[in-house]
Amino acid sequence: MRSRWRGSGYSHEDPDRLRRPLRRTAGGWAEVGWDEALDEAAERLAEIQRAHGRNAVAIYQGNPVVHNHGSVLFSQFLLRSLGSRSRYSATSVDQLPQMLASLLMFGHQLLLPIPDLDRTDFLLILGANPLASNGSLMTAPGVEKRLHAIRTRGGRVVVVDPRRTETAAAADQHLPIRPGADVFLLAALIHALFAEERVHVGRLADGTDGLHVLADAVKPFAPEAVAARTGLEAGAIRALARDFGAAPSAVAYGRVGVCRRRTSSPSRTASGSAATSTRDGAGSAACPSSPASGRWRPWPTRSRPRDPARCARSSRTRGTPCSPPPTGRASTAPSGPSSSWSRSTSTATRPRAMPT
Repeated sequence: MRSRWRGSGYSHEDPDRLRRPLRRTAGGWAEVGWDEALDEAAERLAEIQRAHGRNAVAIYQGNPVVHNHGSVLFSQFLLRSLGSRSRYSATSVDQLPQMLASLLMFGHQLLLPIPDLDRTDFLLILGANPLASNGSLMTAPGVEKRLHAIRTRGGRVVVVDPRRTETAAAADQHLPIRPGADVFLLAALIHALFAEERVHVGRLADGTDGLHVLADAVKPFAPEAVAARTGLEAGAIRALARDFGAAPSAVAYGRVGVCRRRTSSPSRTASGSAATSTRDGAGSAACPSSPASGRWRPWPTRSRPRDPARCARSSRTRGTPCSPPPTGRASTAPSGPSSSWSRSTSTATRPRAMPT
């Protein structure tokens, strides 16, 4: 496979590229052999842990790790050998709250709903700048054209962000919220949606429970109660909730801006609740389904015992059945991974399945 990145050759051929280990000395950096460098690193790490405990050694894994087979395979052995809980990565920097919300809501941390940009009538963006990130977890190439298409077909794009980002400048409306106040705004939006009876879970009803718990939890957060905390007028919050709930299709999308706060996990859960509670259909959030059943439900986890009657064998995905259902029960399984709404669309118009 030929690289399409023009700078890829420079990174390998750069004369300043490090090709041997270096040790800091009083006179500067000095080259050492690989065996010597690895032995010294192992001895020093063990010495630090003996003196200060296992967690005294921290590990950070950046994005390039997942693009290198050697790093992916052997870094896990290193992490287990060190036994440190001080583990950080690109994931811990920007998306662990989002993964926790998916685990709590959908049963697995990697079942991340994605917005149906090509058919939505109302896109609410919180703490994200897709015109700079090219969509990020939206996995939507040409996102600028897709956002413009929403407005062209009569839809709206609203951005909630303390900064007037590139995306905010191109949106129909920009709400400059106070930093860290996302959770209050989201709670107020859900409060208003319930108050105006705009919550319709549709086909998600079979896989949804605790809706009354959510309604009770947001009762103290009326738009008037959070206006001062968010820096937004109560009328603007109610108007946003009303427009979001009245649109033929709507979806809320949050990213790094709502994942790096003390209230990030509640914020992610609230944005997911807003995205899935107004309706279930084309143009909303692509909610995950079991690839075998074709019906929305959380995927089995370690703590959930398997039902041996469901199928004779399982796929590599823990607990996910891949055999046909028992005799006597009609199969409604689609040919591949689907969402709760994509099954209602034709193959020609169905968007791509959510990436793993």
